[in-house]
Amino acid sequence: MSQSSNIPPAPIEDAAPPANPTLLVTINTTQKEVKMNTLTPFIGDRKKLEEFLIETNMYLTMNKDTYNNNNQEIIFALFFMKDGTAGPWKQLFWTQARENKTLETWDEFKKALRDLFSTSDKEGDTVTKMETETMSGQMANEYIE
Repeated sequence: MSQSSNIPPAPIEDAAPPANPTLLVTINTTQKEVKMNTLTPFIGDRKKLEEFLIETNMYLTMNKDTYNNNNQEIIFALFFMKDGTAGPWKQLFWTQARENKTLETWDEFKKALRDLFSTSDKEGDTVTKMETETMSGQMANEYIE
């Protein structure tokens, strides 16, 4: 009768950590970025915020395999925030993100943009615009009557 040996397995040695650890980034090299029209830079004009976010969302949706996480989506959008009030905000946002070593989620980033740059009273702005627009030299309400 043979007995099975109860020899314990040899210990597995842990691999030594690299001397200079670096952040690993996964890059998808199989999918090419779909080229579309360049986004219109956002300079902080509150009337253009939603257009900027729609263009950005469309581009990111078309290139979801290339820009596949919050960091990439936010950084992509930041590249198109230039001049005006958006430029300094971008610099402050980026500085704080680097100090905190984290970026927000894409949804939190869009909310922050809307909180700061969105029209606070869209309906009031629309009514005011309608009241002050002229058509054939007449105010809109005079033209309609």
